[in-house]
Amino acid sequence: MPDYRVTVIGPGVSHTFLLDGGPLENPENFQSALFTIGFITAAWARLEQQIDMIIIQVNKAQHSTETRELYDPEHPASFSRKIKVLKKYFNQHPALKAHKAAMQDFTPKLKKLSQHRNACVHAILEAYDSATDTIKLNSIKFEGNDTFTATDRTLAISTIQALAVNINQANRFLTTISAALFNPDALEQLGKR
Repeated sequence: MPDYRVTVIGPGVSHTFLLDGGPLENPENFQSALFTIGFITAAWARLEQQIDMIIIQVNKAQHSTETRELYDPEHPASFSRKIKVLKKYFNQHPALKAHKAAMQDFTPKLKKLSQHRNACVHAILEAYDSATDTIKLNSIKFEGNDTFTATDRTLAISTIQALAVNINQANRFLTTISAALFNPDALEQLGKR
């Protein structure tokens, strides 16, 4: 079957995307690229699951007071909302003040990692160049009012591997905080009003 491409047209812009065919039809030809994309995806999943666990641990009605309204009954689904909930608790809850500065430093780094990760995994893999060990990624983002942005990126596999390593480092850092939260003493401190 030949490659299937569509062109999306918006005000003042058009962009073509490969929706069928291309390198994904022959994955055996670029296993290192697929391995690396899998590595970054699995590393991110572990990091984000740990964030979810921390939020589940701290975001409880009994950890909030009339003067410190922190509790959010809706567990955040989007990454940006997860970061907001984390920041709110670590900035305001007295039992978390020992980690406040670390989290204030860490959350902007998480946002940057998230942006880089999104660029890698929320895009169409359109080409792989074995000579340069690079992949071409193509993505679209709806902006509103019938407008969109489209982005073509060519990334070295080594760049994506480095990002996955950075995500693992972020996860390791976060384990130092979660280790302090997942014990009965920490729960008792969080529950004090």
